[in-house]
Amino acid sequence: MESNIENTNISEANLKLEKAREWLWDAHDKEFNYLKDALGEEDYNKHKEDWVKNELENCQDTEDLNEVLENRTEELRQAYIDSVTGLERRERLFMKMDKKLEIIFGFTEKNSDTDKLNKIIDDNRDFKDSNLSVMAGDISFLSLVNVEGHRTGDKLLKNYGDLLLKSAIKGYRHGGDEVTAMFDIPEKEAEAEIEEIKNKVKELKNIKILRDHGLEPNLDTGTAHLREAIKVFGELAKDQGAKEALLKKNPVKEFENIWLEIADKRSQINKGRTRINLLLDRLNDKKSYQKLVGFLRKGGYNITDEEIFDLADKAENKKEEEINNFINKKEEEIIQGKEGYDKLRAKTINKII
Repeated sequence: MESNIENTNISEANLKLEKAREWLWDAHDKEFNYLKDALGEEDYNKHKEDWVKNELENCQDTEDLNEVLENRTEELRQAYIDSVTGLERRERLFMKMDKKLEIIFGFTEKNSDTDKLNKIIDDNRDFKDSNLSVMAGDISFLSLVNVEGHRTGDKLLKNYGDLLLKSAIKGYRHGGDEVTAMFDIPEKEAEAEIEEIKNKVKELKNIKILRDHGLEPNLDTGTAHLREAIKVFGELAKDQGAKEALLKKNPVKEFENIWLEIADKRSQINKGRTRINLLLDRLNDKKSYQKLVGFLRKGGYNITDEEIFDLADKAENKKEEEINNFINKKEEEIIQGKEGYDKLRAKTINKII
């Protein structure tokens, strides 16, 4: 019996090894494709074989192989979602941002990271005439929709993808249920365009499980203007420790991350407000509350039942005010849970939200 078990384990290990080898073979082409012309086919294939062999030798045990296979599974999942939504991944958005910022700030190949940082915080630039902004959006209730199976969730994602592709604000898929965009149109036009997208989202009536729960498709969004990102970045650069951290992180990439995070923070706050309102509205319907609380709690700052009941008592006559107080308290707790540069960064972003 032990021999059979041992043989089974060896077979499973060999299967995992072959799968890992296949994934690494594809991964090499993605990472080193630029070498094909320079090396020629024979040398390029030799480079690939040596690289894959080296990577496999670094997988010392089954746990390492599992990690490689998990990466492959995640890559396939992401590629499938790309095909469902029709949206490009966030990497394309960052490439677009790179090009825009290079023009706006006048970056050149000769600029050091310090040069680039100084160009970003140059006080002589106010960008009052600029319309450049980013948007972050969160697709609501995807986890609930997936209860009926991922095909239903895929239908919801496709609906969102179709709407964004037809919009003047081109969307990019930033994660499983997150979308982002960058646009250069007047603020009022952008607001109207985003509002139109959100209204069209609410018209999507083909998701039965949402109808059954009295919910409608929703997109929680937040936007951030270029000036706001420059302001946060400039405030951080005034602190010597933060300035050193910015230089270590690649200041341009960190600027882009901060810019998107301002928009994302607004989106998350709107999401939290929506979720908490939905839970409060269902407190008088115990059955509905119990069915939905697990799906809505996470997006509502992981609000506990006790916090919901307490909020309901306080919010009888001033609901929105009490919800805002609760959100502000939770945001402060998030900041206090961070340290060093990350804490200062979060605090500075929250000041302009």
